[in-house]
Amino acid sequence: MIAGLGRTYPRELARLVERPISLIQKVVNDLELAGVLATSLRGKLREVYLNPDYIAARELAELLQALIDREPRYANRLAEAARRRPRRAGKAL
Repeated sequence: MIAGLGRTYPRELARLVERPISLIQKVVNDLELAGVLATSLRGKLREVYLNPDYIAARELAELLQALIDREPRYANRLAEAARRRPRRAGKAL
């Protein structure tokens, strides 16, 4: 999903793959330690993206994009993920 979103947030990933946020955070931490993912803080929010310095970053991005293109459910979920950042608490819809 990260390849299709570019930059995203752990909570958004959890919602898209329908998994608990704690699991997503653990996976993100493990992949960050391995150098596959990179994170940065955007205010108080942790932003996740494919690490451009990873040795196989281009190939991995191509593979992940091919998987998204071949699996309609992923493409549909990405299309629904129009919101790019969390809404401020208390803000009207």
